[in-house]
Amino acid sequence: MTKRFPTLEFWVLVFLLILQRSPFLVQDDTLRMGLTSVGLGIIWFVIAKNLVLLFGRDMNLVLSVKRYLFWPYVAFALLLYFALLRGYAVDSVSKEFLARHLVWWTTVFCFAAALFLVPRSLATLVRLRRGIYWGVGLYVTFNVVLHFFGIESVREITVWGSFGKATILSSLGLDSSRVVFATGTGPGPFGVVSALGFIAGSLIASDKSVKRTSRWLAAGICLISLYALLLSDSRAAVFWLLVTYLIMWLAIGKLDRFVVYLPPATIALPTIILSIAFFVANTQIGDELGRQAGANNVESLSNRNIVWETTLNELRDFEPIHLIGFGVQGQVASGVGTQYSKIFSANYAHNIDKKTAHNYILQYILDMGYVGLLTFFLLTSRAIKTLISAEFEKHGKIHLYCLSFILLAGSTGVAPTIYVNEIFTVLILLIASLVRRPYTTYSSEPRVGVNVGVTRMSAGWSAAAKRSSNSR
Repeated sequence: MTKRFPTLEFWVLVFLLILQRSPFLVQDDTLRMGLTSVGLGIIWFVIAKNLVLLFGRDMNLVLSVKRYLFWPYVAFALLLYFALLRGYAVDSVSKEFLARHLVWWTTVFCFAAALFLVPRSLATLVRLRRGIYWGVGLYVTFNVVLHFFGIESVREITVWGSFGKATILSSLGLDSSRVVFATGTGPGPFGVVSALGFIAGSLIASDKSVKRTSRWLAAGICLISLYALLLSDSRAAVFWLLVTYLIMWLAIGKLDRFVVYLPPATIALPTIILSIAFFVANTQIGDELGRQAGANNVESLSNRNIVWETTLNELRDFEPIHLIGFGVQGQVASGVGTQYSKIFSANYAHNIDKKTAHNYILQYILDMGYVGLLTFFLLTSRAIKTLISAEFEKHGKIHLYCLSFILLAGSTGVAPTIYVNEIFTVLILLIASLVRRPYTTYSSEPRVGVNVGVTRMSAGWSAAAKRSSNSR
């Protein structure tokens, strides 16, 4: 247990997304490999430093974690590795894809363990958790700065001319083109990242217990994230952002026990959102928000109805392979990607048969089967239950909003999957930060700048943890 707040760990956490995504700024393979090696070297230095503490000084790891959350977390990680290897075995993914994802997700899981499974006080855990959100804000800001200097994505993933105007801004009377930010996974996914930055920034900025400097910084991140969200023109991200605030406003303190069921409840959201889209498409707003096909684009949710119907046709007749899935990029091995690839041919340059199912539930079934999906439901439901039952107060409010938004956004995309690197990295870190029982008896831990509510919660948390342990 270190006596001072782990400054190095905090700053590497804040720069984590930039370290991971900055190699995509260059096209030269040698330079990209060099940037990747430097970033991984920095992260693994922190991992090695902290895992010595984890295994050298606290061998009762399983007794120190919330087992009802820890074991689903471990099971999900193992199923993810199995899906990656299976995807390679059936030729759905290349050797380069497999190597890149094995290295990165191993790094993320180990980094999460190094930060959040090492014995730390509640005060330190709160600071590190906030580091996750400062990292999202810095990552969005980094891309916005690059945009101001005229630097955008060099990845040849789309036919850029098909993007056209930013529909949301245009509907507000502002003429602007859709932006593909430099290191983003794609314009839609980067819109989700920007919305996440907006949520975290707005909640920190509105927390009067936070230092004024941090609140002003969070307010700046909030505005920058909103700017990036509007330029990325992710209509789904804007919609789910508003829905998240609405659900949380209705639920917290009133119906919060029902929020635990949000993960499985998202199964019904595609049907609901298609009904809403049909209604909107038949109004004047439909033509303003539609892209190439106008209101038809809105009504079909950019042809998502075709993708979903094709995938459901594959799953309609149950086969044993549906239990474990086809491996990562299961749309390839199952053949459904080829069936719906025609709708991507106008906008994408290559690999159109590998485009995702645009719904995280369908994607998890294709990749990891019903077993993988149920494990994910169990993991996220218990994470939400932890946030509610432990009475995190305002700190839990940020986690609850962000986790809920990621799940909601996954209804029309694949945000909670490995295909959106930034969001899935945040998701792993967020859940990992809830696994360990905090140490609250270290008088050597500094409490400068920690809000009074955290200190007041320590006794309550410890009592809750003790009751939970006794019950098991």
